[in-house]
Amino acid sequence: MLAGVGSEYIENIAIITTRNPKQGDDGEYVYVTQKEFERMKRGGILVATAQIPSSTENRQYGYRGADIETVWNSGKIPSVVTELQLLEGLADYYGRRSLLSFGLLPPGNSKRTRLSQLLHRLRGRGRDTEQHILDRLKNAEQDMTLLRERKDLFDHIVVNEDLTSLVESMRKKVLAVSKV
Repeated sequence: MLAGVGSEYIENIAIITTRNPKQGDDGEYVYVTQKEFERMKRGGILVATAQIPSSTENRQYGYRGADIETVWNSGKIPSVVTELQLLEGLADYYGRRSLLSFGLLPPGNSKRTRLSQLLHRLRGRGRDTEQHILDRLKNAEQDMTLLRERKDLFDHIVVNEDLTSLVESMRKKVLAVSKV
């Protein structure tokens, strides 16, 4: 997430998910059963939801409106990590102008190179099975196409060449919006 970008101005929001926990998740997720997720969705607790294709598990994700609004009410900017379907849901619910969104791409000048870089990074982390990695690559390929087709949803497209540079670039953009 955006830890270190401007923690006095930003607060990370955990994502609700039905997927199984993985080593290295680091508090980014709140794990619920499929039944609990559906209850939250029907009850309007989740303001944006998505089902991420996976060949091995039913992976649904969502954000609670109360979590986002609590951060806004504290005077901070809520930070969420999302994919296009969730971003569309957040934009529909809150209005596109309420969001500062960054499209994140792996380095490279072509889709093939970017996917190769992503494959290398995913394998290097050692957190996912080979099948999960293949699922993520397939989803990433679709996301890259959608990122190009739905530019209207993004304020900035950033390339993750180097994490330190990426965080600094995002920090400057967030601070500019925060008028600090």
